[in-house]
Amino acid sequence: MVSWDIPLWNARSTDKKEENVEDSSLPVNDHNEELAQTDQGNTTRESGLEVDLNTEAPDKIEDEESGVTEAVPFQDEHENRQEVSDLPLLRFNDHISLMDRPSEVRFRSANIRLYQKRNTQIQVEMKQLNPKEGEEKGKTEVKVMMIKDGTFGILALRGAYTLVTFLFAGFLFIFCMQVSLFLFMTVAMEAGITSASRSLFALLGTIASVPVFIHGMGSVMNIGWTFVTQTWNGHPFLRSLGYGSDRVIVEWINFVVYLGVPVMACFLTLFAGNDDWWEKTALTWFSCVFIYFFFFSISMVAVEIWGCLELVRKSNRLSIIRQESYRNIDGLGKLLKACILLRQRSNYSGSKQCSYFVDGANEAPEKGKSYTTDRNEEVQLFNESKSLYSKMSLLPRLNCIFEKLENPMRRYSIEEVNGVIPFITNRNWSLEKLYCRNKDVRTIAIISGPAALRKNQIRSSFLCGIMGMVIVLLVVVSFLVWLESSALFIGIFVAVFAFYLVRSILRSIGIMKIYQNMKQQTKNFPESETLYQIWESFRITQARDTLCWTMFSLEVIVLFLFPFICLLVIENYAIAGLFIVVAVISGARHYINGAVVLQELGSIQELGNDEIGDETIDDKDWFEKARLSMVISKIGWGKGRDRWIWIFFGIVVFMCAIAVGAVAGGVNEGGDASYRMISDFSYSAQPNLPYPTCRMGKGLEIAGGQGTAMVDYIFLSSVAYESPESTQARLDKWFGNGTAVDQKDLVYDYRMETDEFDNPVTFKLTSFPSLPGYAIVSVRGTSNGWDMLSDAQLWSAAALAQGVRFLLPAGEIWTPILNSLVNIVNLLESDNLNSVSFYKETTAFVQSLQENGTFPNLRITGHSLGGGLAMITGAQTGIPAVALSGPNTKISRETFEPHVTVEQIDTLTFNIVPDRDLVAMIDDLGRLYQRIECRASANNPFSCHASTRSLCEIIYTCGTGNRPAICECVTQFGYPKPDQMGNRTFDEACPSQNE
Repeated sequence: MVSWDIPLWNARSTDKKEENVEDSSLPVNDHNEELAQTDQGNTTRESGLEVDLNTEAPDKIEDEESGVTEAVPFQDEHENRQEVSDLPLLRFNDHISLMDRPSEVRFRSANIRLYQKRNTQIQVEMKQLNPKEGEEKGKTEVKVMMIKDGTFGILALRGAYTLVTFLFAGFLFIFCMQVSLFLFMTVAMEAGITSASRSLFALLGTIASVPVFIHGMGSVMNIGWTFVTQTWNGHPFLRSLGYGSDRVIVEWINFVVYLGVPVMACFLTLFAGNDDWWEKTALTWFSCVFIYFFFFSISMVAVEIWGCLELVRKSNRLSIIRQESYRNIDGLGKLLKACILLRQRSNYSGSKQCSYFVDGANEAPEKGKSYTTDRNEEVQLFNESKSLYSKMSLLPRLNCIFEKLENPMRRYSIEEVNGVIPFITNRNWSLEKLYCRNKDVRTIAIISGPAALRKNQIRSSFLCGIMGMVIVLLVVVSFLVWLESSALFIGIFVAVFAFYLVRSILRSIGIMKIYQNMKQQTKNFPESETLYQIWESFRITQARDTLCWTMFSLEVIVLFLFPFICLLVIENYAIAGLFIVVAVISGARHYINGAVVLQELGSIQELGNDEIGDETIDDKDWFEKARLSMVISKIGWGKGRDRWIWIFFGIVVFMCAIAVGAVAGGVNEGGDASYRMISDFSYSAQPNLPYPTCRMGKGLEIAGGQGTAMVDYIFLSSVAYESPESTQARLDKWFGNGTAVDQKDLVYDYRMETDEFDNPVTFKLTSFPSLPGYAIVSVRGTSNGWDMLSDAQLWSAAALAQGVRFLLPAGEIWTPILNSLVNIVNLLESDNLNSVSFYKETTAFVQSLQENGTFPNLRITGHSLGGGLAMITGAQTGIPAVALSGPNTKISRETFEPHVTVEQIDTLTFNIVPDRDLVAMIDDLGRLYQRIECRASANNPFSCHASTRSLCEIIYTCGTGNRPAICECVTQFGYPKPDQMGNRTFDEACPSQNE
């Protein structure tokens, strides 16, 4: 917090013939009492007014036509202080949380300070009123006004800037997701899923790289989100880097990045007559934002690291390295050593936490003291705790690595260092604010006086806390019931939540009792008006230097060197390069950590001038403190970073479970069909307008079909899940004996010749003797953990890009560049990962069939993952592809090798899309598709992805023709019974599963 001495001038009183000046000296003391202070040597009295003979009144520029009076700014700050040093002063303290200094102007005999926050301007106007009758001197008036000075134009520009930065932040998240995915794809590969070889060394190294990536990705996303909010707020951080005339440069950089270069690209592409002018403009805009983000990130990291080094260098408490210089290696080495030692002591020392409810009438303890050691009866201890690790550090046997501190060392929170605490009064209180508040942030509740919280507000707060948790419980339970979850699962969830609920209720009751006690005490201490809870942390044992440096060495070896070497060994150079960048930056920010130093010092005031404790702080030092405080609070030690780290930790745990499942489950070749076919029953086409694609033409007809092409392709997509032993029997049952042939020997020979027998992708080839050269490739969909990882490898970036587009207002405008951005994100894919992409195997198989000429008339189909692979292969090889519930390919088209074009997707691929099928919603649809109805209940959306349900829908709507009906259409999915064509009834043909 910086003190500013504001000189008060003499108000100007004008007359037609003469100008008298009224002394507007503002009285100041600690109790806001009015004190008339004048310099008798410099003033005289005329007509009841004090006239300052030495101080020239500020100029006033008035437009004769409009009559508008312009404000005159202060003279140079330092000159002002010297010229008016004898005048009474009003001291303002501009806290560093403001992030920008206010402007000061003189206007109409008033002193005005202007505080700008986004599009809102707070004006603090101070002026001396004319004295009333009988008063020698008028009272001083301080008026506070809020003015919205934003316009629609600036809001529109800021909104456009923020949208593109949000798009960038979204793809930053996609990039981090892809890194996580590639890591666990590598884990599964090194575990031997895709080949017989296993590498335990590489597997452990890849796993060891995960903590660094999680920390790095959490920090990157935190900086990315801060970049978005800073853009909306006008980049106060970057503006603070510019001091004086440099701020103009920052403003011009903002203009060039967000508007100048993109608009110029737009003009050039339009003048050139390019049809894709918007795509090139949007890519240029995105590239400018990326470059600006890179500069923003480097600036933040530099401020954080430099601030930490400066705090260590200039701290009185760390005097052993005071005044060390960066100019020589020895001095820099000592500073780095001190920073690392502070970090390790913070990590490995034992500590205890104390929580108090404090009466606001009590003065806060001085630096070095605490409520724990110096508390009085008005300070009530609420809780004291030690972790198991801290208790173990007190054991006598561990004295060799831990030093027990006779006087526990106070450690300060970042909130204490910043010194900003919000108040809760009866006017700003609200149920929503209370329930959604950060439980770990200190707040001050007013318990007496005119702003005191009322009893009904306190009771409402108590009830709201309980009701809020009960409502959350009811919402989650009702949703689980709606999803038809098992009673056991719901019961376990309720039991766990109830345990947490009871603890919260007991805590709320305890707070209520403390509030009532302190409310009672205000009768004895009428000056007490506030109640707040504080947390104090103390170091009770200190890790010895031996332990600190030993753990540092292990961390560097295990978390940095070992993973990097392993990634190089497995030739995953892209991830290895990214890892070393993340490791260096994360390691520097972890060990050279300003937050840790501030927790030791308890104040940021030691940064800036070499003369510690000097109250006269210039703008440059003030901005340095403001920048460092913001960076540490928001980036280095903020809750935002922790949230992102937990998000990525959850994602990693989920992917780890899938990878373990892939390793444990291995690769399966399929199983027996789960539905029963009955040839003596049939459906007639529905009288209402059927699906236009029931009868598929243009060479897609299948032998023996009577307008059943679409249902035949759906059936063949399900055949891919069959075991090799049962496939031919299923084909005979559906098409008739000898109509379709499973070419399993041909597929087996191909796998053996290409040494791809262990490849997890599974496909079948069905030929039709009555149609020489005609064959259909059926690709199996997702059936194990490795298939799920492959789904994510191919389509996760496109799905997340769709999510980002959905969240953005007018997000469709970014569709033309999504494919390019997704392609950039996937550039990290290593050669090893690229080699196990499933579509490469199916494409190579189709190309081999085309080359040997055995089946020149090929088609390909598949369900789910198999449908997506079928569309990729069809587009790459030029054969028609019919997919059922397959993920689409438009956004991700440039991530495949070779790339596929929009024309290939629109002319060669056809996707059957059931309603509410989440998989079929992934990526953007091509031009050719057929939506079909899903008759599953709304609480069972995953059932819409089942191939058997889709098969039943087409059979029922389009008719069976000469194909068999299916029992499960009636017994499992609720369709009407088919028409009987033989002697047995439907119940006889399809007995229930229990019979």
